[in-house]
Amino acid sequence: MASILQYGQMTAELKQSLTMNYYTTAMRVKLSQHYDVFILSTAPWKNPSAWGDKRKWVEKYFVEIFFKRIILTHRKDICQGDYLIDDRRWNGAMNFSGEWIKFGSEEFPNWDTVISYLSEKDKWN
Repeated sequence: MASILQYGQMTAELKQSLTMNYYTTAMRVKLSQHYDVFILSTAPWKNPSAWGDKRKWVEKYFVEIFFKRIILTHRKDICQGDYLIDDRRWNGAMNFSGEWIKFGSEEFPNWDTVISYLSEKDKWN
């Protein structure tokens, strides 16, 4: 089963709100064992260095999970997958062909709720 993961715009505020150990553990132990996981993200068009900065950030924290698994696009709706975890509805997230899981919403406020939902839905609990 393919799954596409996008963690928003990776703003400094959002990055600081993460506990890196929890996040990497959740990604490595839970999601990457059950799904083919990619980062699907958007970078500001008028700031070309942001594209490279995102890749460097991912390489620094997640190289073993996301090596050559980053897709940068402004059209998330043309990518295919079962799930898109995204905190914003823009850039095609609302029209994604699979299920859009709105991270940070009332229903999915954190990674615990996302992992719980997916494990129950896909029965890998």
